[in-house]
Amino acid sequence: MPESYFTLDTKSVIFERFDDELIAIHLDRGNYFSLNSTAGAIFELAAMQPTASEIVTALTQRYEGGTAEIEAEVARFMSELQAEGLIGTSVSR
Repeated sequence: MPESYFTLDTKSVIFERFDDELIAIHLDRGNYFSLNSTAGAIFELAAMQPTASEIVTALTQRYEGGTAEIEAEVARFMSELQAEGLIGTSVSR
């Protein structure tokens, strides 16, 4: 079974990094989000249509922490992003 990957609706969601902060705006909903350095890094990775495994691999190379801990935090954060409509998922590229 193929692993699903994350998607970003570039017509509805825009983002830009300012130093250690990333601002994401959902244009259709009128919501904006200020993401710290780590959350911003995850969001930027998600915008490149990776799988969850690819995000975890990239983060374990960048940050200290065990793989299980990083996996749990990525899953939690990605669920929040999906609930806010900032990202979606798909099973084919």
